[in-house]
Amino acid sequence: TDTKRLTKFDILVDSPVSEEFNQKNVIFPKKILPDLIKFIDEEKIQISFTNELFIISQENEYFSVNLLEGNFPDCNNLIIADEENAIEIDKYIFSDILTRMSIVTDEKNPIIYVSFDKNLLTVSSSNPELGEAKETTEIKFERDGFEIAFNPRFFFYFLKDIPEETIKLYLKNNNSQCIIKGFENSDFISAVMPIKI
Repeated sequence: TDTKRLTKFDILVDSPVSEEFNQKNVIFPKKILPDLIKFIDEEKIQISFTNELFIISQENEYFSVNLLEGNFPDCNNLIIADEENAIEIDKYIFSDILTRMSIVTDEKNPIIYVSFDKNLLTVSSSNPELGEAKETTEIKFERDGFEIAFNPRFFFYFLKDIPEETIKLYLKNNNSQCIIKGFENSDFISAVMPIKI
C-alpha cells in the first residue's frame, strides 16, 4: 500500500501453523523483492522468522532479509466488499479499454474518467496535446449513475495477477475506493483510491 492503492493476497499453506506464527506481522523492504523472487526456484519453500529476520529456505539454501521496525497497519476495513455494490466485468475487455484510454492521458498526471449509467460503462481521457478519447461497453448496472476518476496504472498491476476472466469492481459512489477481486476467488483483493474531480 502507498495510500493510493492496496493489495492483499492470501496463500493457503500445506501444513498447520501455530497461532503465534499465524498472528505474526512483519515488514521488510520492497527493494529486496526482485532478489527474493530470483532466489526462489523450487515449487515449495519454507518461511520462518526471528525477531530481526525474515527467512526463506529451499533444500540446502536460505535467503534472509532484515525486518523493518514497526507493525503494518490493519487495512482490512479498507477492503470490505459489499455485494450490493458489485459490478461484474470481463477482465480483458476492461484492461483493453484502460490501455487504449491511457494512450491519451498526461504522462505526468494520468487520469481516466469512469462513468456508470444504466447497463453502460464509459471510460474517457483527455490530453491538451493529444485530444480526447472515449469508449463504452455494456455491463449490468441498475443503480443511480455516477462518474469517478482513477490513475489507470494502478489497475494494470492488479489485473494481470487476477487469474479469473471475470472480475468484480466494488464501487459505492464517486468518492469510494474501488475494490477489485475475482468473480469467485477472493484470495487476491485490491483497492484503488479515486482521484478527486
